[in-house]
Amino acid sequence: NGSFWRYELSASGSIKKWLVRTSVGYQKTNETQRENTFEKLNSSINVNRTFGKLNLKLRLSPSVTIKNTPNTLYAYALPPTLPVRDEDGNFTPVNFYGNPLAVSRQNRSEANTSAILTSFGINYTLSYDFKISTLFGGDFSNKNQDRFFSGENGTGIFNDGRRGRRIIRDRDTRKWNWHSTINYNS
Repeated sequence: NGSFWRYELSASGSIKKWLVRTSVGYQKTNETQRENTFEKLNSSINVNRTFGKLNLKLRLSPSVTIKNTPNTLYAYALPPTLPVRDEDGNFTPVNFYGNPLAVSRQNRSEANTSAILTSFGINYTLSYDFKISTLFGGDFSNKNQDRFFSGENGTGIFNDGRRGRRIIRDRDTRKWNWHSTINYNS
């Protein structure tokens, strides 16, 4: 059976004329598939300040995610009479795709992601009928992924008989958006 925990803590208030809201959260999941886990730590801070007709807004939301999913064969039904290990104590081979217990112990699939979402907005009201606003947003993340498919089970055997394969990825993403609006109500 799998298990799931989530904890969250938040606070809000003001410091002089600055409105502040912060939160932090932690989540841990042990999936129903053996050896598969997921953890996430995230937080956010929102700050607002108004100076007469000028309003400023800042949002920051950093997070860290750790995903470990070596068991990729969770959806295959096997005969209940198939032993997990053979007479020598080795994992029993399963044609085409591997023994799911062997896969969960011999393979590796780890992904670590650090990210931050952010935005900064400015709104200025010249009059009831004339308003100007701008918003800049960013989405920045780094994901490192390491996957190994063992040659000791069916997931890492190539058609030509070679055994074992590994995939390493390092993704660095930087996205941003800037939007400005002028509203005039006649």
